[in-house]
Amino acid sequence: MKRIRILALIPILAITGLVNQVEAYEQSFEIPVQNNKPITKSVARKINNEKKAGIKIEIKKPQLVKINNNPADARKESDRKKLVTNGFKDDYYDTYIKAADAYSLDWRILAAVHKIESGQRGDTLVKSCKGATGPMQFMPSTFRAYAVDGNNDGVANINSVEDSIFTASHYLSRNNATNNIDQALYRYNHSTKYVNQVKSLIYSIK
Repeated sequence: MKRIRILALIPILAITGLVNQVEAYEQSFEIPVQNNKPITKSVARKINNEKKAGIKIEIKKPQLVKINNNPADARKESDRKKLVTNGFKDDYYDTYIKAADAYSLDWRILAAVHKIESGQRGDTLVKSCKGATGPMQFMPSTFRAYAVDGNNDGVANINSVEDSIFTASHYLSRNNATNNIDQALYRYNHSTKYVNQVKSLIYSIK
């Protein structure tokens, strides 16, 4: 009977010893985590050793760097900087882009004409001595012939900055600005000096 009891105890002792070994192993190689992710074994051993020696461990969080991978956003940021650097406002940049894209023009042409004509005014009733009116200084008859409702409010208004910029884009496009910018600008204002002034501003922001 004694022999049978001893034999019965052997598996129990073996299991108990195995459990103790596992617990000892886990204590010796406790793997700390950072942000719910395990740290490498080599770093874990170092941390455990330093913990046993009573050294305070501080795990630094990785620095996140924001990277702009959108070329369109990068281009817009660059364009706005060019405007401001060369004495333009960038308030109407988005309107220039939309109006130019609608008629396949370079948006810089619209920015330059806007600056020469009214100093880049917004909605305005300003009128020249010859009767040219609004932010892009159209003669009323010319505006009516090429009018575009740029802000989609149901009315093409010569005094509206959005409507005027879109109408200017339409007018310049119809006068072949894509292929002959000098001709189109001369039609806009019959002055060689005016053409050269606008072109100089265009080149300054390229």
